[in-house]
Amino acid sequence: MVYTTDWPGLGIQKQRALDKASGDWVLSIDADEAVTPELKKEIIQAIGHGNFDAYKIPRMTIFCGHPIKRGRS
Repeated sequence: MVYTTDWPGLGIQKQRALDKASGDWVLSIDADEAVTPELKKEIIQAIGHGNFDAYKIPRMTIFCGHPIKRGRS
């Protein structure tokens, strides 16, 4: 489902999205982020087998087609 609204700012917009969500879990990513097929599979397995309040997903930052190996994000 797609909802169209005005742009009140990032925080309010993300809260609007959470209010529309109907599942037990929400993965909030930005437009320039992507979930790999491997991560999708791992997420489905984790929420099917675990009883946790949160999960941590490691990130990889890509710049000009190359991963940034130093620093944190």
